[in-house]
Amino acid sequence: MYFDLNQLFIFFIPFGIIAIILSFKIRFPEENNKTQKKINVFKNNGFKLSVFNNISYDLPFALILTFGGIFARTEFNAQYSFVELLLSGFFGLSFLSRFFLSYRPAKKLYITTMASVSITIVGLIMVYFSDSLITYFIIISFLGIPHGLTFPTSLTALSRSFKEDEISVANTYFFALMMFLAVLVPSLSGVMVYSVGLRNTFLLFAIPVIILFIFILYQYKKMPEVNN
Repeated sequence: MYFDLNQLFIFFIPFGIIAIILSFKIRFPEENNKTQKKINVFKNNGFKLSVFNNISYDLPFALILTFGGIFARTEFNAQYSFVELLLSGFFGLSFLSRFFLSYRPAKKLYITTMASVSITIVGLIMVYFSDSLITYFIIISFLGIPHGLTFPTSLTALSRSFKEDEISVANTYFFALMMFLAVLVPSLSGVMVYSVGLRNTFLLFAIPVIILFIFILYQYKKMPEVNN
């Protein structure tokens, strides 16, 4: 049985319906308005750490989702079915790494973060040097590892940096920033691809990740307690 691209979206409708139903089961922490105080989220070092950490992978993640398949098509003349397989490898390792982290939480958040960002930097550079479709597939698949690790470690750092009655506000600002980047980065990457080409764009995206890596190291030194 064959389904075209438009028909495939029909199979995802049940997931949206299930999400709507389950959303009514979610309970948020109750806020005590009598003791409510103003929270300066942006000055909190843990918030900065979480944002820097998550941006370090949101940048390449948006690039991979937008242009990863196009790269395979234009550089290696890959079939459309292989493009889907490419993303399956990426999200497959992402799921496995996130599952492992949930099964065995990181004792030292610092080590997990450093490993995740390092894989991201090396992976982006290796995409630039990839010379075959198989090599490219392996690189993109391994880039799924930091995709699986980064978000949980960011939320862990965030939860360790705020009190229970403050975490809802911190989460709101955190996700608002991530949604803004989700809109901005594909547009920015599109301009870069148009200007310097696909390969060079992947390489250039390693530069802001390296800068963020330095910021993350600095934030960990400022608040070592978030590591434990």
